[in-house]
Amino acid sequence: MEEFEEGLKKYKDCHSDYLSQLPVNEHQPEIKRFKDKELSALGFRFQVHKWIATTEASLQDSMDESSLRSRSHKSRRSVNSMASSVKSALIQEKSKLASLLAQRALLEKQTEIAQQQAELKAKEGLLKLDGEIKVARAREKVFQEEVIPSTDKVLNLETPAFVPSHNVHQNKLNVTVPFLPMAPAPESFYQSQQQLAAAMMLPHAEVTKFCGDLLEYASFMLAFNDRFVPHTTSDSNRLYFLNQHLEGKPKSLIAECMSMNASEGYIEAKRLLDKVYGDPYKVSMAYIDKLTKWPQVRSDNSESLQEYALYLVKCNHTMQSLSNMQVLNDSPNLQMVISKLPVYIQNNWLDHVIKLRKQGVCECFTTLVEFVQNAAEAAMDPVFSREALGIVCVFSKAKANRGSSQTKQKSFAVTVQPSNSANQYTRKCQLCSGHHEFEECLQFLHRSVDERREFVKDNGLCFSCLGNNRTSKKCLNRRQCKTCNKRHPTTLHI
Repeated sequence: MEEFEEGLKKYKDCHSDYLSQLPVNEHQPEIKRFKDKELSALGFRFQVHKWIATTEASLQDSMDESSLRSRSHKSRRSVNSMASSVKSALIQEKSKLASLLAQRALLEKQTEIAQQQAELKAKEGLLKLDGEIKVARAREKVFQEEVIPSTDKVLNLETPAFVPSHNVHQNKLNVTVPFLPMAPAPESFYQSQQQLAAAMMLPHAEVTKFCGDLLEYASFMLAFNDRFVPHTTSDSNRLYFLNQHLEGKPKSLIAECMSMNASEGYIEAKRLLDKVYGDPYKVSMAYIDKLTKWPQVRSDNSESLQEYALYLVKCNHTMQSLSNMQVLNDSPNLQMVISKLPVYIQNNWLDHVIKLRKQGVCECFTTLVEFVQNAAEAAMDPVFSREALGIVCVFSKAKANRGSSQTKQKSFAVTVQPSNSANQYTRKCQLCSGHHEFEECLQFLHRSVDERREFVKDNGLCFSCLGNNRTSKKCLNRRQCKTCNKRHPTTLHI
């Protein structure tokens, strides 16, 4: 048995060296084969030990009773000790056998998992090949419909075959080849070829993953239905791609659908998504909530005004399909939308509403969106916007004294610097020291007319233009009241 144990140990060492020389993808099958061999050897060793124990027991029973009685107490103890050692060896062999069986079961499970992963990878490769095959078939269909009919018209099937003739005097072979007229290809063929080439040149369209934003659900489903549904042949493929393009809560929502039947799982997944993220009331409230929490648009930030106008346009388009958003036509909601705009745009909106009412037109959310769009375009105009006209003119009078021989010269330099920020061209407010027009100051507008006039008087401001000129009679920049059309600021109208 010692030689057997030594041989088994050498076999294990040799197998380890052999396994290190194999590729990684062949390790699992080789390890399984080795475990089977090792299990067989250990089973053989177990049978040998069992046979030895049985033989010793039978020898012990067949001993002469007389010899047993004549033996001393010491010899009996040695026999019992030998039997106990054999029993302990059997127990050790049984434990090793149980451990090997457990390892074998674990290896079989790992092999099964590896096979499943390989099958999934093979399925993905088949899906990719199916897509390429469909593209190739589409191109083949185009050629069959356009190229083959045109070639039938070009070839003249009734033309007689050529007949070679030998000229004896010239000792030369003359061959008469019939002339085949070439008919022009149809215009539809060239158009289809151009469309096919343009489609092949387009970049691969990707669908952005949906993470649970109610405002993005409609556009996500539109892109998914256009990108995947027409190009897949089964609901199992559609369910797989749908699960791949979800993240977070939406992915957890349809997790149970992945274990269902393919068709039922796909239908149930779409139903759950439509119920949670496509409910018209929830979507409408999400739009209105975002509009309510929109930050105040500053008068010196034309980009934020443009962004606000684009979101209002989006809300207006969504209102056409969601009836719950018709509440934006209510006066309180219109006031909420207007309150986000700068003061000068609010005043212009008031003038616009008065003109509409005189024409018999009632203001609504659509007219407000069109007005804000026009205001944003005016604010972004590169020539006549407030930002474009807000330039700083610096007139400097310089005297040059460069030597006793040079005469004194007067020079007037005019530097025009387009401002890059609002702080360079807006006047500083006399009340809150902010960078905006004094008439647009919210603190000034929240006061009563008497308090406004008192503030103008105490600070020595002009009652005609609200400037720093104390003499309003000589003011050359008188403002016209939008209420009574007289020559004074609208904010000081009584």
